[in-house]
Amino acid sequence: MLDAGVGPRDGSGQVKDTSTGLVWDRFPYDDQGNYLTQAQAIAYCQGKGARLPTKDEALGISGVSYDACAWPGGWYTWTSTSAGAGLAWSVDDDGSTSQDDVGDSDGALCVR
Repeated sequence: MLDAGVGPRDGSGQVKDTSTGLVWDRFPYDDQGNYLTQAQAIAYCQGKGARLPTKDEALGISGVSYDACAWPGGWYTWTSTSAGAGLAWSVDDDGSTSQDDVGDSDGALCVR
C-alpha cells in the first residue's frame, strides 16, 4: 500500500510503500530527464542518498501492485541485481523483466 501523504499530492517527488517502509522516487530518470547506464544510475541514486532497488523490490511495486496515481507516467528501472557478466536485471511497471547490458540506457527509480 502506498502512502499518499508523502506521495504525489505533496509535490515531493517521492512515494512511500507502507507495507515495506521503502520510499521511492516518482520519476525514473535523472534531474535532466535522461536515462542512464547502470553505473550512472548507481552514482545518481547514491548522490541522492538512495540506491537502486533489487529486482524483488522493484517487482513488489509492479504488475498487480503498480499504482498509476503514484507513478502516473509509468516507469522502468535498473536494479542492483546482477544477471551475469556485464548484465543486470531491469524491471518494468507492468512486472516484466529483462537482462540488459549494463552499458545500455535505462531508468533509475531510486529507493531509500
